[in-house]
Amino acid sequence: MRKRILACLVLLGVLSGCMFADDYFKPSSAPQVPLDLIVKDSIKSYISKNSALDQEYLNYGFGKLSIQVPSALVKYEKWHKRLGDVNFDQVEVQANTQLYDSIVKADKLERTLIMTHDFSLRTTDDSLGELNKVKFYLDENFQVKSLTPIYNLQLSEREEEVFANFYYETPLIKGSSYDHIKSLNTTFYSHFKLRLDSLETNYERKKFLSHILLICEDVLSNREFDQQRIAELVTTNYLERNEQGIERYEAIDFSELFEIKVDDQLEGYYILHTFSFGEDIRDSMNVYVKFTPYFEVASVFETTEQ
Repeated sequence: MRKRILACLVLLGVLSGCMFADDYFKPSSAPQVPLDLIVKDSIKSYISKNSALDQEYLNYGFGKLSIQVPSALVKYEKWHKRLGDVNFDQVEVQANTQLYDSIVKADKLERTLIMTHDFSLRTTDDSLGELNKVKFYLDENFQVKSLTPIYNLQLSEREEEVFANFYYETPLIKGSSYDHIKSLNTTFYSHFKLRLDSLETNYERKKFLSHILLICEDVLSNREFDQQRIAELVTTNYLERNEQGIERYEAIDFSELFEIKVDDQLEGYYILHTFSFGEDIRDSMNVYVKFTPYFEVASVFETTEQ
């Protein structure tokens, strides 16, 4: 049975040989290992300890390190620095230093180091891998104390290959020159990554990431971003998944893809589509399919037009 990394919320193992992060927040003239490198190593060690022996770990990358400091700790350090400074009333300084020191100790306040990590785990004899984006929270001893899943997907090797292209922004789209290729691919990736980053829930991110993989698979195969073909692909995939309760869907025809603009701003696209469906007695239907600017299916409804 695969040991899932996201099931390890309560299995927060202790990292051996920990350094004290508190030393990094004090002035020092001695050279220090960059703090973000220590955090990354601690996260990788945590994943290794909480993964099965037969799981292969693939490190895609890390986000920027951020440090969360409780306000009482900030105030304690501010007053503590003023001890012995003749420019401040030492009676007030000592009183406030003792006050905030007692709050920090009573509530066991400390800094929290926060970093996101994209990685996958794949068992050698398993056809599906586990793709994860997780936000890790570490204490001042560089121990992982909690984590928040951002998304978790089960991917085939081919799907993970497509994701790797998306993550590392591999040039998928052909162009007439180096600058043209760079411009086309930068626009493509930034457009979809902006949308992915704006989503708030794990469900939304998982759903949109699956949508991105479908599009990237087509772009990777054809080396171009053909909006007409993408619209038809997304529509077919949507209806084949029986999203509308349609049995034995089979595409017949598509109209040209049209843009939806409001005050010269792109609001999305739409396409007219004819398909057949049904078991013993086949029937046909014409539908109006509306897309978001990211080619997500926004709505589908029946129409007499074609």
